[in-house]
Amino acid sequence: RDGNLSAAYDLLQSLQDKNICLPVSVFKNLLVAAGEQNDTKLSCRIFRELLVSAGNPLTSDCYLNLARAFINTDDCTHLSSLLKEISESSLPCRLIVINRTILAFAESRQVNKVLMILEQMREWKCKPDVITYNSVLDILGRAGLVKEMLALLSTMKEDCDVSLNIITYNTVLNGLRKACRFDMCLVLYKEMVQCGIEPDLL
Repeated sequence: RDGNLSAAYDLLQSLQDKNICLPVSVFKNLLVAAGEQNDTKLSCRIFRELLVSAGNPLTSDCYLNLARAFINTDDCTHLSSLLKEISESSLPCRLIVINRTILAFAESRQVNKVLMILEQMREWKCKPDVITYNSVLDILGRAGLVKEMLALLSTMKEDCDVSLNIITYNTVLNGLRKACRFDMCLVLYKEMVQCGIEPDLL
């Protein structure tokens, strides 16, 4: 009640160390409060605990509450540390977790942090996949960042581990259409056909 969230978290950890089980909702509520106070360090600690103890995939609100903690800061030290740890962990869903984190930061309009995560992922054990790239392409297109979107598309073409698919091209075409870059739409459409990807109704 007095806003001392770190003390509350330490108390919960102490209870768990004594094998006193606590409902996941307690940590979720604490994550909400930490996000509201923009406590990035504590938010990352709680998110990590939820990943380990929840047993089931985290809901979208957990990712959004993590992202909200970073809205008013450019310091992503704790976020980078958390995601790198997840990347190097044995979690079978680690790439899904990172991809959902990217979407949460996009939903809270933190595009620069999305690009930072993607850039760092290339150096981590858990590399970005086509879903990661397609998500970021969509984010850039919605933000009207056509130059950045096309640059990322070029990066995808150079990445031997990633194959462009119909979703990739549709995403970029939609971004170009919204920016009224119809000249580029035609160029990209021809490229897609030449690559053997059959256009759909989108």
